[in-house]
Amino acid sequence: MIRRAVETDILAISALRDRLFPEDQTDFARELSLFSTRLWLAESEGNLCVGFLLAWVVVDEIHLHLVGVAEEIRGKGVARALLVPFLDPHLGDGMLSCARLEVRRDNEGAFALYRSVGFRIVNTRKRYYADGCDAFEMALPFEDGRPAPLASDDP
Repeated sequence: MIRRAVETDILAISALRDRLFPEDQTDFARELSLFSTRLWLAESEGNLCVGFLLAWVVVDEIHLHLVGVAEEIRGKGVARALLVPFLDPHLGDGMLSCARLEVRRDNEGAFALYRSVGFRIVNTRKRYYADGCDAFEMALPFEDGRPAPLASDDP
């Protein structure tokens, strides 16, 4: 089940984040207190946190900051399910114009997922990550209340 995260979810989301991204220091309690933050949680049938997606609404765009899925259930559609509310153009004060994200050039699974829902590369950020890996900046515009994929961008 995918739902908006609440304050009582912070410990579980932080624990999963620590397993998946030990270098990340996102303060989820602070994030939840911000008007611009959108945080979703994926729960298993036993109400365990198995995934999360953190995004920020900035003016008329929504930016994916961090998405994580427990390693033991990857490939079962959890990340795709988390993208559904993220891709709702009605999340801001008005209509959002675009969704944006950065993805590691070497993260083939995430890249394929984002491409499959319509994101296209709009820029390459050289040596974006601490280990020197490039990032693809990707975008998905919204038109008439729904995602409107850009033309192909073959990297």
